[in-house]
Amino acid sequence: MHAGQVVGVLAVQNRTARGYGEDEVEALQIIAIVLAEIVGGGQLVSPDELLETSGNVTLPQRLEGVPLAVGLADGQVVFHDPPIEVSQLVADDPDNEKIRLDQALSGLADAIDDLVEGAMARGGGEDSVILETYWMFSRDRGWRDRIDEAIRGGLTAEAAVQRVQVNTRERMSGKTDPFFRERLQDLDDLSNRLLRHLTGATAASAMALPDNAVLVARTIGST
Repeated sequence: MHAGQVVGVLAVQNRTARGYGEDEVEALQIIAIVLAEIVGGGQLVSPDELLETSGNVTLPQRLEGVPLAVGLADGQVVFHDPPIEVSQLVADDPDNEKIRLDQALSGLADAIDDLVEGAMARGGGEDSVILETYWMFSRDRGWRDRIDEAIRGGLTAEAAVQRVQVNTRERMSGKTDPFFRERLQDLDDLSNRLLRHLTGATAASAMALPDNAVLVARTIGST
């Protein structure tokens, strides 16, 4: 998986029938993540080969979505939640990565606290319910422990967050219940917020947008 897209399949075969232990599966998952980033970054396969094509002509990317206002728009596309590229996957110092993660989690918790307080000051409502869900997820011990485990396995804090995000998306993507689909969106958004704290990336909501901006979002929440 790279940037939420499947870029290939890692096949592991053995001449003798056997099961694979947790440590072996962990190592293979790390290898798959590294290979996906290398392929997605154009270091192994040319980015042109990953684009949609018709014959020998590369087509522009077409996004199908639900418009919030009827009509045509001509402007500069801005992603509501821009993809965050993780350049370093393997950690040189796991202890330092754990410290970076703890600092980012603390910053994330403070930011969500501010959002909840702001929503309550405006009278609460549906916004406050959504933000309280974020607050609960951000303090979930299981979510944090899975990221810690990935760091102990040798990944950087950013790569560990992305790995847990991808694994969670894979486990929940088959759920048809709207409740689980919404919780998946909440966890995706929370992971992206944490990645921005780790990388210093800026969300579109905090950017100085051009006058002719056309906002493109996978989902739109209360913030």
